[in-house]
Amino acid sequence: MQNILFNILMYLWPAFGFAEMRHASPHMHGVNVAQIVVDGKQLSIRYQMPIIQLIEMHEHEKHAHKKHEHEKHEHEKHEHEKHEHEKKRTNAKLNMRLISLRDSAGIFSLSPEAKCNLEEYNTEIRAVVSNEQNEPDGGHKDIFLSYEYNCAKPKQLSEIYFNGFSYFNELQNVEIEALINGQALVIELTKGNPALTW
Repeated sequence: MQNILFNILMYLWPAFGFAEMRHASPHMHGVNVAQIVVDGKQLSIRYQMPIIQLIEMHEHEKHAHKKHEHEKHEHEKHEHEKHEHEKKRTNAKLNMRLISLRDSAGIFSLSPEAKCNLEEYNTEIRAVVSNEQNEPDGGHKDIFLSYEYNCAKPKQLSEIYFNGFSYFNELQNVEIEALINGQALVIELTKGNPALTW
């Protein structure tokens, strides 16, 4: 169920000149997107990243190589079984990491004085690039993380610090699109400037 605050945000997005969420376009490695709504005590954060950030790069490349070899060599059944086994292991690791990100410390941290309590956390994996072979596991995928908070002292909420720059080695930029108590804000954060303040 979509959050009411995000429905409001999406309705107002064109009026503020914001770009649409990039799920319809090819994702860019090293770039994440965060949509943030602060409305009184309610705080909603939707965070988007390429799925490869949660899967080791060498595993991703190894799978692509083995898939290619599977098509070229005669040992199809054996290679297919190995590929399926490794895919299951990778999916298991991914699921564990998605669960662990319920604790948002690997992505961002909030002003502790605001005493924000996480009320809802949801994840979604979505294809962002169509695959010419129409393979279910082909193409590029992004992960969407949704956090819903209730902040006991919203006046103390004045900063969101993005820890992801330390957590993900390849992360270079976080594109922020925000609506803070009715005020629109667009900013790009970097390793040298990782905090959103208002």
